[in-house]
Amino acid sequence: MLLLGLMPAACASSDRPTVQPAAGAADGATNANSDPLEASWDGTTLAVCGVNTYPSRCNAQQKVKITLLRNDNGRVTGYYACSYGNQTCFRQNTTGKVTQATLSGNQLFIRVSCPDGTGMIFQGRVVNGDQISGGYTATTGGSVIESGIWRAARAY
Repeated sequence: MLLLGLMPAACASSDRPTVQPAAGAADGATNANSDPLEASWDGTTLAVCGVNTYPSRCNAQQKVKITLLRNDNGRVTGYYACSYGNQTCFRQNTTGKVTQATLSGNQLFIRVSCPDGTGMIFQGRVVNGDQISGGYTATTGGSVIESGIWRAARAY
């Protein structure tokens, strides 16, 4: 499950949806037989309410799919897709390209470029090779425009 978004500081904490940690998130083990850089990750994003957040995006939730592919040279690329959760995708960016993906220990880092120039960064801890628990940040022109929680499960 993947959560994406920003929330303004004016949001009441009681309005905030509950986000459960990914299954197995308590243990740090990863499955050595599965490469997180050659996988499809299905999840949700949930925007946090903050100072830099559009008030209308507070607690915005989307469904996100990130597909990672390794080319013949070992470089990881891929695709990003976003669909409606409880709001439309931020700035209507329903697609994007993975421009960078790295794994350091069990920490996964993914950079996405959207058609309108918005950049997305997804970071999280891979648990048992099939769950991710972390966060995301959306930027434009060097400024953070949204951030939040990201949860995902390996689709393949």
